[in-house]
Amino acid sequence: MKPVCNSLWCTAGATDVEGCRTQAMPWADGTKCGENQWCQKAQCVHRNRSALKPVDGGWGPWSSYSECSRSCGGGVHAITRECNNPEPTNGGKYCVGERKHYESCNTHNCPVGTPDAREEQCRELDNDNFDIVGIPKNVKWIPKYG
Repeated sequence: MKPVCNSLWCTAGATDVEGCRTQAMPWADGTKCGENQWCQKAQCVHRNRSALKPVDGGWGPWSSYSECSRSCGGGVHAITRECNNPEPTNGGKYCVGERKHYESCNTHNCPVGTPDAREEQCRELDNDNFDIVGIPKNVKWIPKYG
């Protein structure tokens, strides 16, 4: 394989407006780089693409669980994984399945007098009117129950 496809260089004209500039980017896929050859993924390969076999992605390991969103009364926590074992390349398929998985946590009842989750959320947003016309800057948000 020829190294011509891995870096595109241009010459500039006499003024700043003429010519082409480079950021050392690879040639565009499909650019001819030799007899019956073209650039693919910064490599000069034969047009039959035999040098670039598709590699399907595979899931990496699950992360540890995130912190639970509530200390009591029912919250959620999550685990994640990436499609990087291996990453899909050369037109290979992306991983199929869950990238993020949620589970309930801390589902036990809260002690008497513990603020409800909706009350806590509203309290965090107090004094923010979100620039809504007619709502004062020092708004106190109140949870509504169904």
